[in-house]
Amino acid sequence: MAGGRVKLTPSRGTALTLLLLAPPERSGGVGGWVASERALRPPAKWFKGVPDDTMSLDCLLDIDAVGGPPIERRLRVLRNMGIAGDAEEPPTIRVDGDIWDSDQGLHWVMTGLSLGDRLFNGDGTLRRQGVKVDLERYSPLDTIKPLRIRSTRRGGQRRRRVVRTNSGDTLRAVALRELGDATRWKDLQRWNKLEGVDPDARLRTGTTVTIR
Repeated sequence: MAGGRVKLTPSRGTALTLLLLAPPERSGGVGGWVASERALRPPAKWFKGVPDDTMSLDCLLDIDAVGGPPIERRLRVLRNMGIAGDAEEPPTIRVDGDIWDSDQGLHWVMTGLSLGDRLFNGDGTLRRQGVKVDLERYSPLDTIKPLRIRSTRRGGQRRRRVVRTNSGDTLRAVALRELGDATRWKDLQRWNKLEGVDPDARLRTGTTVTIR
């Protein structure tokens, strides 16, 4: 194939080799400059932070080119790389093959999976299946050092405090940083009437979050 091959190896589960129909679409990881408007003057530039590393793979599962399990089984293996299953979160994925040298061995998470054209065998089973895999660079939450929090109770009374979110913060990240326990994002939901908000969804920078 013109694009070569790529191997996806999840932190748990089965590795999978795919044919690349084209070179990977790679973006992010550099830049991060934003402009602030100034009256009657050119906009001022300031560095907000490094944008997400993303990679999109336009691939083909082909039973003739890469022997092994049926295409249907490979699709289940690929899908399992992007869903949580019995674990708290989906696996991380190591990507190797015909990609940028600097990307070899890095770990990613799957953020999107879509199916393309397909070709069937005479018995109705799949012979080929086009897939598009969207990935983002993995940055674990445990790199955030938890703070030691003093008791918020005095004389039976609760003391509230308010914090503001940083760029890229989620409820889970705020719970880890402010409460020392990422699983306490449910408390933040309850205290701030945020029921239904995805704990891993990015919050608007500067959002006020009440801690009790």
